[in-house]
Amino acid sequence: MIPNAFTKHAAANALVTKVGTRIAQATGRTDLPWEFTVIDEPKTVNAFALPGGKVAVYTGILPITRDEAGLAAVLGHEVSHVMARHSAERVSQQLGVQLTVQLAGAIFGVDPQVTQAGAALLANGLLLPWGRSQESEADHLGLIYMALITRITRASVLEVLGADYVRTAHAKGQRPARILFTHALKNAAVPIVTTIGVSLTLLISGVVITESVFALPGLGRLAADAVLQRDYSIIQGVTLLSSAVYVLVNLAVDLCYVVLDPRIRY
Repeated sequence: MIPNAFTKHAAANALVTKVGTRIAQATGRTDLPWEFTVIDEPKTVNAFALPGGKVAVYTGILPITRDEAGLAAVLGHEVSHVMARHSAERVSQQLGVQLTVQLAGAIFGVDPQVTQAGAALLANGLLLPWGRSQESEADHLGLIYMALITRITRASVLEVLGADYVRTAHAKGQRPARILFTHALKNAAVPIVTTIGVSLTLLISGVVITESVFALPGLGRLAADAVLQRDYSIIQGVTLLSSAVYVLVNLAVDLCYVVLDPRIRY
């Protein structure tokens, strides 16, 4: 049960219950004990759903939703989580991954501590995209690098648009869209791909700070906790995984260079 300890927000509770009940009725799942609660945390812009029809909305998101229509969009998203049983599915997947790794470790005679560390690492890595808190983390990190990549793209394309072959294409009467996507963007893509590759590698270190500051679960928080607890198995696993991702990203960037610019050969 969600603790309904913030009844002082009577108007907010009434609004959330009213809109949420309408959406719940539209699902046809009258067998579920739907419960809609407001949690008094003005700095938290979020909402979440638990199995069985329990939905909670933080007061920090109410100024953003503004009216019933905006609130309906948020509650509809959370009700969809309940209908799709995402929370129960995540728990089942996490238990399945841990049991599979532990069984494999027992069969091959791997040390139980290493097996447990590997199970925790895989559970966090494989199931990371489905966590509710990880959605906020992805938004936070994604907006930062989206702005950087957009700026680099603009600067690179503007530089290429002044080239002689672009002016020649304009003189031949080609459509601006064709010139932009066929000639300009492809030739400007090398620095853009470089920036994307660097950004992806920086995300590996960035998640440690983001997850620690905002208390979000994930590989970054797992690594930070492992360092504090001197859990060397977890530290080695996270380091190995991060190094492998770094190498693969740089390899993909180098291969993209050959596709985008035929003059580059290895």
